[in-house]
Amino acid sequence: MSNLLALKNYFEIPLPNGESFKLYYYALCILSGFLSCAILAVPLFKKRGFKPDILLDLFIAVIPCSIILARAWYVIFDWSSFFAKDGTMYVSQVSIFGLTIDEFPKFLNIREGGMAIHGGVCGGALGLFIVSKIKKIKFSALGDLGAALLPLGQAVGRLGNYFNQEVYGAVTTQTWFPYATFIEADGKYHVALCFHEMIFDFLLFLALYFFLFKYSGKRSGYTMALYFMGYGLIRACMEPMRQESFNMGVQILGMPTMFWVSVLVFLGGVALLTTLILLDRKDGNFWWKDFFKKKSPAFETEENSAEQAEK
Repeated sequence: MSNLLALKNYFEIPLPNGESFKLYYYALCILSGFLSCAILAVPLFKKRGFKPDILLDLFIAVIPCSIILARAWYVIFDWSSFFAKDGTMYVSQVSIFGLTIDEFPKFLNIREGGMAIHGGVCGGALGLFIVSKIKKIKFSALGDLGAALLPLGQAVGRLGNYFNQEVYGAVTTQTWFPYATFIEADGKYHVALCFHEMIFDFLLFLALYFFLFKYSGKRSGYTMALYFMGYGLIRACMEPMRQESFNMGVQILGMPTMFWVSVLVFLGGVALLTTLILLDRKDGNFWWKDFFKKKSPAFETEENSAEQAEK
């Protein structure tokens, strides 16, 4: 398993003109992540009272927003790799379906990698917000659904990093997988951080999916809070162990920028969770006492939220 990285990170599809198109395993992992989330979203949406056909609307909004902001986040925090000090845009050669473009803007060339998950999360939230306003559904209700499924997509995406030989840790004398993996670039074994994060992301997905499937409270937002706490903690632990070349931004107090961003995400989750618990205690909604009891699912829209407020 540790030698999978010695294989090519793509396979070639022959084209009619005799050329070939490279299809990267990373792209397949990202696509597989989206499809996995879509499949498992159906029973969860039904359980929460949503019609499954809203999934199409969500994917139309969420996928492009996630890709654009994931790339934008990466470019912003690694600006010098895409633009010179005088603002000159770097270019690279790209071959797309047999057509070669010699001066393709490097910041647009996502085929060479460079997608930041923090930005992707923000993009996904933007897509959810757009759909919530158009469909008049409470954003926090959609946000809970997105938060429960997102770690699965992130886990599968991290497998793409594994095939790309990226996002690994320090050199280690250990050679056993899954602790370590062989990196061709320097011919040494490194801590397999991308694989480790994949496992933790998947465990977070299982926990959040189960929680939201069983949750019977009236107030939405809990799953988002738990996601922020869980993912913020995972990334805060992983960031300092990354090989320096995979850290974006600058060092702040001896720690990479994304470590502090992850800490803020975690603290934001703590603040949101605390607020929700206090509000439920004030309203006498002690749903956690009956967490394992069967109750009808809560489905909140802006309209019935107003009705509950009137009561």
